[in-house]
Amino acid sequence: MNALRRFDAFSLLARVFVPLVFAFGLAGCTPAIGDACSYATECAANGTRTCDTTQPGGYCTLGNCDRGTCPAGSVCVLFEAQEPGCPTNDRATPRLARTYCMATCESTGDCRGSYTCAHPAALPWAGTVLDDHPTQAVCLASPMSSVDAGPSSDAGVAPVCSAAGPDVPPIDAPVRREDASAP
Repeated sequence: MNALRRFDAFSLLARVFVPLVFAFGLAGCTPAIGDACSYATECAANGTRTCDTTQPGGYCTLGNCDRGTCPAGSVCVLFEAQEPGCPTNDRATPRLARTYCMATCESTGDCRGSYTCAHPAALPWAGTVLDDHPTQAVCLASPMSSVDAGPSSDAGVAPVCSAAGPDVPPIDAPVRREDASAP
């Protein structure tokens, strides 16, 4: 009878506590904002986080965040907040702007390789921290070296909100009228 009670106690432990320990163990392995990834399921199996594969080595993040909605250790950053040649309007979100949770940092050593700790408002990122700490630095993809980048990043950027275009000389071709009798 004693052996049977011990078996029941062990069975109860196995049915109740083992799944709890397993669940908490998996929760501790959940990738953080800014971790490397190739697929969204590597960031969160339930689809709450996504993998930004446009970043070097992928970047686990949450898109479409708002102020105060990012997990601990990250802040909501608005990117593409300005369009070249367009006046800024701090009362309206630019139509091309996107928000993402970005991992916070104190120094580049807090970021993984190919990333630097910088304020997103700096060029070339031109972002805005939406959370309560607007001067918070985040882990951002390191800008390309000047050798890789080619000409200056400002060269050839046309203002998209300006009606003015480039100076184009007139065309010296004669105007030709089509023959009305041609098919």
